[in-house]
Amino acid sequence: MFSNKKSCIVVQTKNSRQYIPAFLAYHLRCVDKIFLIDHNSDKDYRGLATDRVSVFRSRMAIFASDVNINSVLSNFAEIRGFDWVFVLDIDEFLPFSSLSETREFMERHADKSVVSLHWRNGVPVGTVANLTDAAALSFQREPSGTSKMAYNTRLFRNFLITEGNHRPLNLNWGVLGKLRKRFPQDTSYSIFHVPFLSFRNLRDKIRICPPKDFAQKINMTARPLVEKYGQNWLDKEIDTADFTWLVANYRNGCNVIDVRSPNFSMEEVRLFRGLKQNMDVWEAQLDACPRGEVVPGTPAEADFVNRLRKKKKWGYVTTIRRCMRITDDNCIVLNT
Repeated sequence: MFSNKKSCIVVQTKNSRQYIPAFLAYHLRCVDKIFLIDHNSDKDYRGLATDRVSVFRSRMAIFASDVNINSVLSNFAEIRGFDWVFVLDIDEFLPFSSLSETREFMERHADKSVVSLHWRNGVPVGTVANLTDAAALSFQREPSGTSKMAYNTRLFRNFLITEGNHRPLNLNWGVLGKLRKRFPQDTSYSIFHVPFLSFRNLRDKIRICPPKDFAQKINMTARPLVEKYGQNWLDKEIDTADFTWLVANYRNGCNVIDVRSPNFSMEEVRLFRGLKQNMDVWEAQLDACPRGEVVPGTPAEADFVNRLRKKKKWGYVTTIRRCMRITDDNCIVLNT
């Protein structure tokens, strides 16, 4: 019998209609609460709020995910009240199917400050318009070299999110901090990662996201495809083996996975089995969300982010707490 340790997820998203219903239905069966940051979407996702889903709407247009997340972590004390915090992207799914499984994970790693869970990249089987339509997904069996961090707040309260939460940043690191280094401990658990629903969906994602934040990273991953198909490889039809290679090696750095190796295989997983009704409820609630007021970017917020990222750790946090706040209606705003 495992203890009643509490867990939460912090996730940020922008116009991710294809993922949100599946993400919420899936994770509400295995964590106690979800804190969703709506990054200036064309719908106001605060309409999704329930007693187990808190929604914050960012009034900043600039693509700076770490700023919004760290603002919520710094200014919203409730999150630190949970025993474990998982900071995810909307296309990432924890490897748990119940609260008891998550609590088993927390108990097993109760002596760890921060742990890492490696991606297992995958895509839906067949053609789907939304993740809720996916009867099954195909995931690589061999984990990716890319991992995400999970935080035990009882041992590691003062952390910041950097680089998409692919490595931890400890505010206490200094002379004493170096004596008790908190390197992430690898676990035997993996995160199910669905970076795109299809090759066409990848094209759409690249067009939407800022080039320096996404397209350049994809092109670094896809160098072999550039060599084979040319610079405009995204506009061509690539064969199944090359698409599988792209999925398996998505943002995998130098740890190239050879999909033609006899040791490589994909595994079909019915990730959303039994969740259709719950996903439909969330889809209807998403449809009912009012239109969001999409604010334009301003020179002031761009200047703020540039200055913020030059700060050292405590200066970064102090600046966020001084210059950003969460309003009574759960908006993340810059103080004017």
